[in-house]
Amino acid sequence: MMQIPKRLLRDRMVVLLPDPEADYAGEYAERREVRGVLFQSKAELGRSSWSLADGASGRVYIDAQNSQGAFAPPVGARVEVSGPGIPDTLAMEVKACAPYCGLRGLHHWEVDAG
Repeated sequence: MMQIPKRLLRDRMVVLLPDPEADYAGEYAERREVRGVLFQSKAELGRSSWSLADGASGRVYIDAQNSQGAFAPPVGARVEVSGPGIPDTLAMEVKACAPYCGLRGLHHWEVDAG
């Protein structure tokens, strides 16, 4: 599997992890930042947008090697994505997160958010 070009990893994502001890949804225990991700909206994905999880409005690609702070955000976490091609910070919920492996192990995660 070819590496995600570093020139495409220009976006930033803040992940708010749900608090497992909270009585209500929307309470977060931890905030983590991942730099060097790629966000593509449903419109940008075009014909492949059918493969997005239900309710997702875009996909975030997290490179296992080149994204600083890379990890797999859990379903239900809140993500805030910003970057040069994104006019306003997008606040979304993680709908699905899938790891993709190459010959040398974990390559990247694809995070469907909406």
